[in-house]
Amino acid sequence: MTTFEPALPLRSLLSALAVWSAATWLGCTQVTVIGNEGDTCGDGVLDQDEECDDGNSEPGDGCDSGCTAEPSCGDGTVHEERGEECDDGDTDPGDGCDEECDLEFCGDGDVQPLLGEGCDDGNTDAGDGCDADCGVEFCGDGVVQPLLGEQCDDGGALDGDGCSSECLDEYCGDGVVQPGLGEQCDDGNREPGDGCDPDCRDEPPPPSGPCPAGTESVLVNPDFESGSLDPWTERSFQIGGAPGAVVSDDCHGGTFCWRVVGNVGIEQALDPPVPAGSLTSASFWSWHDDTEWGMSIEWGYSDGTVGRHSFEWTNVPNLWAQYDLLPDMDVQKSIAWVRTTGYVNGTAATDVTRFDDYAFCVPR
Repeated sequence: MTTFEPALPLRSLLSALAVWSAATWLGCTQVTVIGNEGDTCGDGVLDQDEECDDGNSEPGDGCDSGCTAEPSCGDGTVHEERGEECDDGDTDPGDGCDEECDLEFCGDGDVQPLLGEGCDDGNTDAGDGCDADCGVEFCGDGVVQPLLGEQCDDGGALDGDGCSSECLDEYCGDGVVQPGLGEQCDDGNREPGDGCDPDCRDEPPPPSGPCPAGTESVLVNPDFESGSLDPWTERSFQIGGAPGAVVSDDCHGGTFCWRVVGNVGIEQALDPPVPAGSLTSASFWSWHDDTEWGMSIEWGYSDGTVGRHSFEWTNVPNLWAQYDLLPDMDVQKSIAWVRTTGYVNGTAATDVTRFDDYAFCVPR
């Protein structure tokens, strides 16, 4: 007689049949088959008729007491009753559905590279460094981010085009020359008359003493505004002539001028000599106290020849008058020195002469 106990799973039944066959062949008349203790739900071994076996018979942990799989995150089915928001068939985070089957999205505070996120600051507000699509915001992205301190954003990283590489406004008066904005200068203000005009364009230099703007004097101390005669030198053409002096009374243009009594002159050398053809003006101002005589001015050329012009005063005494020498100069030669001389008329006048503002000018 053959006894089967207990009811066996399929695998155990097959094993029992194999034993029966062997026993019969060996001549045995009685075979007792006992079930394999390992073929039990909850033993942690997955048998053929088991969907799962987690080593216990407790339900609610993904495998129930009958070793049937319970709904779980990662099984590919969204189980709302378990609080699942998604289930993509795995428990890998960063793919839109995390390991707990919660949805992953821009604004959840976790960067999801597989979703194309470059950042995630926990919100979808733009302008704070991470935009509404979780893309990184930066200077040069073409969008002004005020919260990042940007004043502008032209989509580039170059300075000098109106928006700096730090996304700050560039403008005339900011102290930085912006050639791309047409600036030639920038002195940090918009004031005229300081060499850089309100549009950040170069201003012509201020007049050089008596010379007009855009030109400069070839003479040193041409208007005696240094308060001294130097580098002019004095030369007397009369016996006992009194020396002249730099004075500050009744002068022409500025504070000082040179005053002489009698036939006394002053002269200055030009080193190097200046081509007469380069002069834009060659004039000076003089004042006298009589009209009966004149005075002279001479200029020496570098070849040793001398140019001279004498003036007879016909103008009203005690007034300043300008004398132009340029028409009398040889433009083919270079001037090496200049000399002006006062006058003596022998009358009761004191023979006072003043000289000022020698405008011997060339282009700057």
